[in-house]
Amino acid sequence: MKKRVIKLLQPLLHRCDLHLLRTKDYDSLCTRETILRELVNTSQQASTPAKKLQPEFVIFSKDRALQLHGLLCSLFHQVKGDYKLNVLYYASSEAHREAYLEVQQAFKDRAAINWVSEQNFREDLIHTLNQVDRPEVCFLVDDIVFTRPIDLNSLDWSRYSAGIFSLRLGRNISHCYTKDRAMTAPQLSRSSDIDDVLGFSWQEGTLDWAYPLSVDGHIFPTRDIQVAVSTLNFKAPNTFERALQILHPLYSQRKGYCFTHPRLVNIPLNRVQDESDNISGEITADLLLQKWQEGEALNIEALTGIDTKSVHQEITVSFCQR
Repeated sequence: MKKRVIKLLQPLLHRCDLHLLRTKDYDSLCTRETILRELVNTSQQASTPAKKLQPEFVIFSKDRALQLHGLLCSLFHQVKGDYKLNVLYYASSEAHREAYLEVQQAFKDRAAINWVSEQNFREDLIHTLNQVDRPEVCFLVDDIVFTRPIDLNSLDWSRYSAGIFSLRLGRNISHCYTKDRAMTAPQLSRSSDIDDVLGFSWQEGTLDWAYPLSVDGHIFPTRDIQVAVSTLNFKAPNTFERALQILHPLYSQRKGYCFTHPRLVNIPLNRVQDESDNISGEITADLLLQKWQEGEALNIEALTGIDTKSVHQEITVSFCQR
């Protein structure tokens, strides 16, 4: 009966330039309008862009101590400059919890990392972001590895701060792993004669080249994200990224930037969440936990400078003694 009424009403509404919305769509529209209004107020208070990029990284991790260790080792090796680190992690068992404590111990003299043991992902993320005092924030997930150097001090950030800068894209990225499809890159142009940076339009690309709101190595204005998380509903990293897409109409209009070669890659050795049926490799979290307990770690040096064609790529990894 409901469908018949809707079918009868649609022609009349169309003539009046009106449209029926499902409750879900109406709620999404209201949420977007709330966020956009707050972002407009925020932009009016914006300060002069900084000359140097000094981001705050927020890393998500679940039952992947060995992979998190690899990410942190590669980050410390490849990223030079002034940045801060937060790790929001979840351990599903005592063995995984002990492994995370060992990772913390391994880096206790290396950097002042803010470790947050997840109790409620949304509340913990909101609290973590409210403590961020840097103008830019960059999300990372624990199966990422930095593969090439980034010198934050040499990057003229005032040129790029109004856009969305991707650390995972580059001229050679031509395949979408999650869809198993070739993709078209937008026109890439040299952004400056100083930095090894390319500019592009998110609206001209497809798949990963048309996806500015990724939590795999994209740099965002902190205030934008703080406004969004306080309004959006999510319960874990996957639904957080999905919820962010409500802002796609706004973010897709911003300029895109990336280095000529990607600075990081996501190596999907396994899947530890059940929110999304993401494809991945078959090295289980338990096997990697066993390797960690045996004193092994990812061989990061073997991944330095590798060429990739996808932002997610199954790469044969090797291990070494810690």
